[in-house]
Parts: sequence; structure tokens; C-alpha cells
Amino acid sequence: MKKILTSALALGAMTLIIGCGDGDLVELKNNGNDQAMFDLGNQEIMKQYPNYKLYDYTSVRAISDIKDPEGKIKEMKRDLKIDKTPYSNYVFLLNPNDKKDYKVVSVYCDKDFKKRIYCSVNDAFRFYAR
Repeated sequence: MKKILTSALALGAMTLIIGCGDGDLVELKNNGNDQAMFDLGNQEIMKQYPNYKLYDYTSVRAISDIKDPEGKIKEMKRDLKIDKTPYSNYVFLLNPNDKKDYKVVSVYCDKDFKKRIYCSVNDAFRFYAR
């Protein structure tokens, strides 16, 4: 019984830590997109940027060095709205060991004629360049 209670408390503490996140950083969530494409896109990002944590692109607000974050968010939303790719997104990346090491990437996923999913990840430096 004691072991179960300890496990439940640990799980609750982990949930609290994850839910709170880092400062004004916004958790990356799938907002109604194809789950397989969302997952594969994030895996491709992690392959290219293994030392970074993934956040919603609106997290650019949390970085004081980024000029006009609201304008950049508006531009990213516009780009995503007009993009006809089955899955496209911008993702904010932050190195947890160096808060000055961040970037924004774009990810695009589609299916080939055999229904296999493929994704490409590109650095979207125009949204975070100093």
C-alpha cells in the first residue's frame, strides 16, 4: 500500500512539473491534426535537434531577444493557414541547458502514393534571428 501511495504521489508531482512547464513556454500539442504525422514530424525534429525541447511556436513570446514576437506569431499563423500540406507546423526549440540557444523550425508531412508518411524539417531562422 505504501509503495502504491508513493508511486501515486510521484506521478502527481511529475504531472505538476510537466503541466507548469518553463516560464511562458507553451506546451506543444496536437491541435486536431493527423496524429501519425504529428508524431513523425516531432520525431524528425528530435533526430536533427536532439538537445532541444519542443514547444508550441507561440513560445517565441517568452524570449526577450526576439523582436516583435506578436508579428512573427501572426506571420506563422498566416503561413500555416494557407499551406495545403496535410500536416505543417512551426515548432519552437529551446536547449534546456542554455536558454540563449533557441530556434524555430518548420515541419511538413505528407503521404506518398503507398500511403507512407514522410516529413521534412527546415530551420525557420527568419522568425528568431537576432
